[in-house]
Amino acid sequence: RSEGRLTGMPLAVGDALGFGLLLLNVVIVGLSVVVGQSIVSESDALDVVNFEWRTIWLMGFLGLLVSIWVDVKIVRKVWRRAVRGME
Repeated sequence: RSEGRLTGMPLAVGDALGFGLLLLNVVIVGLSVVVGQSIVSESDALDVVNFEWRTIWLMGFLGLLVSIWVDVKIVRKVWRRAVRGME
């Protein structure tokens, strides 16, 4: 039925990358939140209301953006190599 074509490549690439990227995302966002918490703990002189939570949320959001950017780069590189290997 496949007439010599590899038809399961998207599933195989997604399966191979799925949990590794999920773990990498957790590490990136976790580290960014820890950095945010250390920024808050070092800035005791600031008496701004909700500065702590805003900083932690902001760092978590920035970590999420970085993890999305890293995921896109990794998936594009792996997908291009997989497609090139099929030719």
